[in-house]
Amino acid sequence: MSRFLSTVSTITFIAGTYANADVPKVVADIAPIHSLVSRVMDGVGEPKLIVPNETSPHDYRLRPADAEAIEDANLVFWMGEGLTPWMERALDALSNETEIVEFLALEESTLLSFREGALFEAHDHSDHDDHDDHAKKDDHDDHDDHGHGSKHHAFEWAGLFELSPGTYSWSFAKVDGNYADPAMKMVILEATDIEAAEEGAEELLEADSGTMKENSDNLVAANTAYVLNFDPAKDTTVFAVNITTAGKYAFFTEHMPFEFEADEHFFK
Repeated sequence: MSRFLSTVSTITFIAGTYANADVPKVVADIAPIHSLVSRVMDGVGEPKLIVPNETSPHDYRLRPADAEAIEDANLVFWMGEGLTPWMERALDALSNETEIVEFLALEESTLLSFREGALFEAHDHSDHDDHDDHAKKDDHDDHDDHGHGSKHHAFEWAGLFELSPGTYSWSFAKVDGNYADPAMKMVILEATDIEAAEEGAEELLEADSGTMKENSDNLVAANTAYVLNFDPAKDTTVFAVNITTAGKYAFFTEHMPFEFEADEHFFK
């Protein structure tokens, strides 16, 4: 069985090592893992995603091309047997030279309590207000959230980033020629963890008022819900996220950020 890496910091070390030699062949099982690894590999190479965004990872069946990519990989990143059980057999067949990172097994991973609602269920944009009426290296945890028991949530995704002072970019790209939605609400709050900020974010996202933002506008952590309007004339709409104080910041988005991800990671 291939050996397992013990820390996320090792990912950066290995990527940097390969940057001075050949480009590594890297595989990631699901989109969130793929996005994280893509950030680390920026400027080095691009990992291969196994499970498409619109597909349930638990019941996915490996295609011959997937199996070949895993077999040829120098590095494999996967969530763990609990989410992608079919990966375990493929990993067992790898050589001892292949490095494997199982995220659920890492000490740095924080496991949240189980929440009802399919993790990858289809999103009906008609459930939200008509967006046409809107007038037109960082460690983080994230979770998709469609329900807390029977409660409906105003956000589909939340992420906690530990950030240093500076200006970051959050981009929204067209996929297959179109944005997933013409606009989206986002809340940014300074917080120790996601759940501590969740109630406040819900209230802001559900409020009728909001702060309108267009392409290239600045965003800061504030007690407001930003209404991000995407420029239909551009393939990518980018907002600047200004951080003045080092700390942890919780981001809550009305839609999955991966729905707007094309050639590069959404947050840099």
